[in-house]
Amino acid sequence: KQWYQRRVAITAGLTCSYNQLGGILFDKRLRSLVTFLSGITQWSIRDKFARLTQIALILSVERLSEVTEYAASTGKCSLNSSEIKQCLKLRHDFRKDDINKIIGE
Repeated sequence: KQWYQRRVAITAGLTCSYNQLGGILFDKRLRSLVTFLSGITQWSIRDKFARLTQIALILSVERLSEVTEYAASTGKCSLNSSEIKQCLKLRHDFRKDDINKIIGE
């Protein structure tokens, strides 16, 4: 099971570092993939990609405050604060101290 989770993380780009433009590109490519898969299958693909879509949204924010606004405004965020912090640390243009202040230790 760990091998599979690691492979998914590598494939999804969760072992890379990003800036805002990289996050936007990741979000765009993920949306294209979800749209394509939705068109060729009868399964509910969007539900399967919900967490990854939220990760893509977090990677594409301009300011850290947008993440707290998103998490507070939508009760649908399935990521906990530790996972959100882990995603934000993939952004090399955000300081770890700022991430810890806004998300909490």
